[in-house]
Amino acid sequence: MLSTVRLAVANTLSAVRCSQALAPTVARSYSNSAPFGSLADEEVLQKLTTGELQHHNLERDLGNALRAVKLRRKHVASMLESNQKMSRELDHEGFDYEQVIGVNCENVIGYMPIPVGVAGPLVLDGRQYMVPMATTEGCLVASTNRGCRAIALSGGAHSAVLRDGMTRAPVVRMPDVIGAAALKDWVEADMSGERKLASLFESTSRFAKLKGIKVNVAGRNVFLRFEGATGDAMGMNMISKGVTKALDFLQDTFPKMDVVSISGNFCTDKKPSAVNWIDGRGKSVVCETIIQEDIVNKVLKTTSASLVDVNNVKNLVGSMVAGSIGEQVPCAISLSFFLKT
Repeated sequence: MLSTVRLAVANTLSAVRCSQALAPTVARSYSNSAPFGSLADEEVLQKLTTGELQHHNLERDLGNALRAVKLRRKHVASMLESNQKMSRELDHEGFDYEQVIGVNCENVIGYMPIPVGVAGPLVLDGRQYMVPMATTEGCLVASTNRGCRAIALSGGAHSAVLRDGMTRAPVVRMPDVIGAAALKDWVEADMSGERKLASLFESTSRFAKLKGIKVNVAGRNVFLRFEGATGDAMGMNMISKGVTKALDFLQDTFPKMDVVSISGNFCTDKKPSAVNWIDGRGKSVVCETIIQEDIVNKVLKTTSASLVDVNNVKNLVGSMVAGSIGEQVPCAISLSFFLKT
């Protein structure tokens, strides 16, 4: 039987998207421009029905975000009988919609409250962290908290960021394969062109820094995988703005180039892919902790041998049977491998 369990995880992590809600983006304020703000509620609802007012402009036209949400709810509820239950049961009071409109959500009719638990302390790189977790999954916080306790009793975990770069890969089309190859050569071999693209890319944000462009050609189609540093933000919108600026320059340089899509699925966003597995996307992190046998027994309520067996059968053999991309699981699930039993 193993006396200790050595657990190491190396995976590409996409930064947590919920952090976008906290990004330093300035919310729109419509308090100074409200062409329909003096109308009575019934008049507003009538104009929504006739199309004189549009749902997506209601905050601007009324100059009051909360009133816009309330009237939008009423109008949506009147459209279909099935919408009335949604309108009755969905919370909408007590929320600062001024911080949402134009930043995080459109056509807002309310919000879903999610309980937030806390796990910890998590001892990582010599520091203690309390980890807030917004979830409706029972036992998730409790099992994570138990894993944090096992790590703390073992002296903590250690981590290192191996790579940090968010990607966006537009697809463009050239008139022929010769043109596609010429574009690839220009992007990869012309240093002055690369510097120009970097300058344009970085002009759209004080945080964005272009780290490189990987080019793949499929017939006349050219996939340009831009990778950039985005500071503390997940940075998908930041990268997309920089890529758009670079594409404008490429179209001037290659007038016959057509932009097919700002994302050609070579990024790859929101989907498993070999390119993410191999080249990384977001933060590539390795973490390690050594948990002694007695802590495995007392805190995790299992044995070292059982954990190793589950890892082999589930994460390796099971992933192979399922045809998973890679024979390891995502880092969050790998963590739960020893945080939960």
